Amino acid sequence: MNKLTVPVALIALCISITCMVMLFSQKQKTVFVNIETVYDEFLMKKELEAKFDNVASVRQQILDSLKLELTILSKSITSKNDVEKINAFQAKRQAYSLKEQNYLESTEQTNEQYKTQIWKQLSQYIKKFGSKNNYQYILGFENKSAVLYGDEAEDVTAEMSSYVNNAYKGDEK
Repeated sequence: MNKLTVPVALIALCISITCMVMLFSQKQKTVFVNIETVYDEFLMKKELEAKFDNVASVRQQILDSLKLELTILSKSITSKNDVEKINAFQAKRQAYSLKEQNYLESTEQTNEQYKTQIWKQLSQYIKKFGSKNNYQYILGFENKSAVLYGDEAEDVTAEMSSYVNNAYKGDEK
C-alpha cells in the first residue's frame, strides 16, 4: 500500500499545482485609464475634428465675405435718401444674420453628432479591449472622477489608446 500512496500523492500535488496555475493565470483584474487621453488621441476624433474645422473655416470665410460686403455697402450710403442702398443693406444684413444663425445651429448639431459617433465607436473598442485582455473592470478617470488614485502598474491608458487606434485603422491585433 505504501508503494501506491507516493504516486497518488504526487499526482494529486501535480493536479493541485496545475489548477492553481490555471486559476491565477486566468484571474481577471481591474485596471484604469485616463479616458480624456484615450479620447483625445483617438484617430476617429482627430479625423472628425479636422473635417469639422475645415467646414467651420469655409463657413467663416463666407461670413467674412458677407460682412465685408455689408461694410462696403454701409460706407456707400451717403444720405437717408439712398433708399435703394439702404434697402439693399438691410436685406444683406438680414441674410447675414440668418446665415450666421444657421451656421451656428448646424455647427452645434454636427458637433454633438460627431461626439456621439466617437463615443459609440470608442465604447465598442473599449469593450473589445477589456474582453481581449480578460479585465473584469476598466475604470475611467478624468479630472473630476471618482478614481482618486490608481497604481501606475494598473494604468492601461497607453495600451488602450494604441488598441483603439489600431482597431479604427483595421489593424486590430
